[in-house]
Amino acid sequence: MHPTDKNSAVCKVCDTKFKNSNKTALLAHKDSKKHQKNSLAKRSITQIQSFFKPKQETVTLNDKIAKAEVLLAGFMAEHQMPYKQADHLTETLKVMFPECEVAQHMTMKRTKASYIIQEGIAHEERNEVAQICRKQKFSILIDECTDVSVSQVLAVVVRYFDVKTEEVVDALLDTVEVDDGSGEGLYKAVRTLLEERGIPLTNIIGFGSDNCATMMGHNSGFQALLKKDLPSVFVLGCVCHSFALCSNYASKCLPSFLESFMKNVTSYFSRSSKRQNDFNLIQNAVKAADHQILKLSQTRWLSRGKVIERLLEQWDALKLYFQSEAITDTDKVDGASGIYKVMTSEGTKHMLLFLNNILKKVCMLTWFTPLVGFPTPQSPWG
Repeated sequence: MHPTDKNSAVCKVCDTKFKNSNKTALLAHKDSKKHQKNSLAKRSITQIQSFFKPKQETVTLNDKIAKAEVLLAGFMAEHQMPYKQADHLTETLKVMFPECEVAQHMTMKRTKASYIIQEGIAHEERNEVAQICRKQKFSILIDECTDVSVSQVLAVVVRYFDVKTEEVVDALLDTVEVDDGSGEGLYKAVRTLLEERGIPLTNIIGFGSDNCATMMGHNSGFQALLKKDLPSVFVLGCVCHSFALCSNYASKCLPSFLESFMKNVTSYFSRSSKRQNDFNLIQNAVKAADHQILKLSQTRWLSRGKVIERLLEQWDALKLYFQSEAITDTDKVDGASGIYKVMTSEGTKHMLLFLNNILKKVCMLTWFTPLVGFPTPQSPWG
């Protein structure tokens, strides 16, 4: 079609204009000697665009080796494998694939693996997370700990909505080594980190942490300093810690002998394999489940629910066992006679049944806390 005259046509090969042309005239022009000669001449001309096409890059052996080492280092990081395994893993691949030239030339040991993960993969991940935080709103979650070198390390985690996956994502922005562990010192460290990454402080819409005074103090805590700069920020303390405090006050209404009773039962069987074997015989006699008595943990207070559940499951077998043992045992509190006396006391089993029911709800609430990954709270038993 002619650019100025809609009723006319143009042959691009012959540069000829046809006014009021129809199909018959166009087909006649196509079969003409002039058009065929010009078409043949145009096909033989090299187009100038061909000189500007990007050349296909040849993949060298070194490129293949580098790609294989990065993939292997990423596999180790994803599955939390220790760096020391890289020494044996690389040599194993060489033996497994002797015909593979890439595997034979791989030289990734523990030092190189740690360098690729920390300075390569982790560096790119941090830059990607920082780039996302520069463009959209996010919440910040921090926690401070002291490692074996007695240096204080602050972990800064961000929570944002990932547009690609359409999910809320928690990602580690960075870890900062701090000298001042006060609320002001931690706040300065976080602000410095955000400024170095080019992340606006105004993009923060929420803050979460544990309930210590350094983080949640109303005067000089981290959240108080953050609210001075961002009055509209939403602050949420760790639900797990808050609920632990509630459980601690509630547990004061329970008899104090219950925890000692559970400790005595678990430690009684841990002292001797003969006692475990004798208890197993009684389990078979009363047709109870062949399960061991669980150990009561001092740091993981959520394990108390499992311990109480196992005690109630084996209640008849335990009662029969300690009844037979109490005949020859002394009147020690933590001995068989003392344990049997507590088992037969009025209210012991009733309190365990109550705890078995309520601790299931406590564990379920704690497991589904929105601040996952913070330290385990203190025992509600005091």
